Amino acid sequence: MRCWESGRSAPRGARRRAYAEFLNGLAVLELRSPAARGPAIEPASGAAPSWYPARAVPVGRPVRPVRADPVSEPRLRRWRRAAVAAGCWTLVLQLLLTVPVVG
Repeated sequence: MRCWESGRSAPRGARRRAYAEFLNGLAVLELRSPAARGPAIEPASGAAPSWYPARAVPVGRPVRPVRADPVSEPRLRRWRRAAVAAGCWTLVLQLLLTVPVVG
């Protein structure tokens, strides 16, 4: 459905009909009056409900600016070599599994 709603593809056949019925059902629900929907469940004040756990807020900790984590050039080189090696071994395994054995 994400592809349909973002416009990358379109539903066809039975799925299109089912999706149209779903959207029509949503439209009907939106047209109903607020009284027919039932009362909204909201706390009386802006406070959180009593069952919601309270979060402890750290006090006195300085806030540092967010900056990119520097990665050393040798580490990048090792990652690139590992990625190339993994790609090569994947290719070899694919060839071993798909080439027919003559004999």
